[in-house]
Amino acid sequence: MKTYTKQQIEKAMKKAGYDDLSVLKHLDLSIIERVQSFEDACDELGKGYDLPFDSNTKDLIERSTNGYYKLCVIAEALNEEWKIDLNNKKQEVWWNWVDLRGVLAGGVADNGASAGFGYSNTIYAPSTAYTYVGSLLCLRSKPIAEHLRLGFIPIWCEYLIPEFDLK
Repeated sequence: MKTYTKQQIEKAMKKAGYDDLSVLKHLDLSIIERVQSFEDACDELGKGYDLPFDSNTKDLIERSTNGYYKLCVIAEALNEEWKIDLNNKKQEVWWNWVDLRGVLAGGVADNGASAGFGYSNTIYAPSTAYTYVGSLLCLRSKPIAEHLRLGFIPIWCEYLIPEFDLK
């Protein structure tokens, strides 16, 4: 069976005069194939592309907020109808974290552990540091978590390092 990319299908549908591309959901494309951008995620969820703040803002808090918003929308789309059950300690939950020294990584919340964005722990030292994020960035599977982690690096940078401009 021949396979087509989303872009090939969109091009063919537009050429044929179709304006509503929601039919793509019903093809054998995985959610990872369908969501390659913030705009794709918005389309999946039927949301507009509006951000909390102007996309050209120079304010670092506003820029970071826009990045977090985008990641939450993308995570919601990638999870499809799946929602985290905070009362189910056996539910497998994945999240992403970024080592700001430049190494990207991810992990699983075992046995209902706190879902987190980052984790840093010192042993045999006088301090421990933990950083957590709520369930909005939790994902239902490792492949989806890896896609969010690796496929959206500019958005992660917008969220975590808003003063760094990849454009």
